[in-house]
Amino acid sequence: MTTVPLKFQPGDSLMIRDASGALALWGVVERKRSGYLLKPHDGSDPRTWADDELDDAYGAHRLTHHPCDLRGLPKSLAEILDKSWEYWPEEVRREAERRLVYMRMVAAL
Repeated sequence: MTTVPLKFQPGDSLMIRDASGALALWGVVERKRSGYLLKPHDGSDPRTWADDELDDAYGAHRLTHHPCDLRGLPKSLAEILDKSWEYWPEEVRREAERRLVYMRMVAAL
């Protein structure tokens, strides 16, 4: 039985939990044959993920899809969202990570 591949667009973000439980945020670069080229937001090298890998992660509730459509946003906001994680000062990134931990704790409750 052939599965229908998940549909992602360039610019979308995928939060993927690995086997050890660590979360990584990946950006969709482009569709490749039987998969997607994803670039980690931590600045590491891009990697092609096969459709089967992504489907397995989604089925195991280890993948969260965050679609991104900048077309309907004001230009100033779209420019901010288009900047890489490394662009932001360390204190801004630390505050964002602190808030993310808080929101995950709230969601877990």
